[in-house]
Amino acid sequence: MSKLSLGVQRIAASEPHGSAIVIPDPEVASLPALVLACDQMTHLLRTDPPTDIDAAVEMLARLAAIETYLSKHDQAWAAQTPNRLLEARIGALLGPAEMGGTHQLPRAATGIHQARRYEFRLLDEYREAWEPQLPLSRRAALVKIEHVRHPAGETPELGVKQYGLIYADPPWPMPTGVEDRSMERHYPAMSIEAICGMDVAGIARDDALLYLWAISTHLHDAFHVIEAWGFEYVSSMVWIKDRPGTGWWVRHQHEYLLIARRGEWSPPPFAMRPVSVIQAPRGEHSVKPVEVAEMLERLWPEVPRIELFSRSPRPGWNAIGDEAG
Repeated sequence: MSKLSLGVQRIAASEPHGSAIVIPDPEVASLPALVLACDQMTHLLRTDPPTDIDAAVEMLARLAAIETYLSKHDQAWAAQTPNRLLEARIGALLGPAEMGGTHQLPRAATGIHQARRYEFRLLDEYREAWEPQLPLSRRAALVKIEHVRHPAGETPELGVKQYGLIYADPPWPMPTGVEDRSMERHYPAMSIEAICGMDVAGIARDDALLYLWAISTHLHDAFHVIEAWGFEYVSSMVWIKDRPGTGWWVRHQHEYLLIARRGEWSPPPFAMRPVSVIQAPRGEHSVKPVEVAEMLERLWPEVPRIELFSRSPRPGWNAIGDEAG
């Protein structure tokens, strides 16, 4: 038995050469040392993965830091394989998804965000979708999983209940040459035709509001979607992020929230009307600011509401999306 070193903590692990595997501090170790440690961790995780979740979570913290550091030097690939293997292993150690708060999580897992636990379980359950194609970022692995779970272009079933408030964040297709941006989503990109073909009009009341997220590259298409869904554009808001992302002509630091209505619907009282600018930090995997959902709840507290392409469940909302519960 050898020792796996995590700073001052050492964890027993099998290793064929009988030497210690050290996960170094990326701020002080050389690039070759980091790459070597990643190679050693890959071998360990394939041959003798950890059985203790506390150890696995601490290992992941170190490996994730290395992946972040190496990405600044165009070497992230070296850490992607052990990180994905370890994340999948944690998913296995987590066990079944917690239901209604009754599932007792291991102590170490309580420090992992619920959305991340969901991702780790997916990585474990659908290893065949991503493992043969390593190295991959987590986002790329999740997209490959979603291609298996939801073939491209598949249109979600919306049901029959009618709603007065519809909040939607479609998985817009990326322009040619910008395919990597789709990795930020948990859904395969849908074509504009597939988005327009969703029967949103069938779940909307005669008098209803639509709040639709749109990106700059598909702003024109978003107005076609509004029309196809049976709504009429009335106004917009702009989310200003704390840092820029990628982009084709410019590096985008904003997204649009288009507001549309059908039938008779009056604006909110003047004293309650929000300003048109939303200033909030970027989230992960295209997650939108929670302040927006909270704003809609304040403006329309009694209106039956649904979120399309939901990333996580929210009390008082019906939702359609893989993480909606």
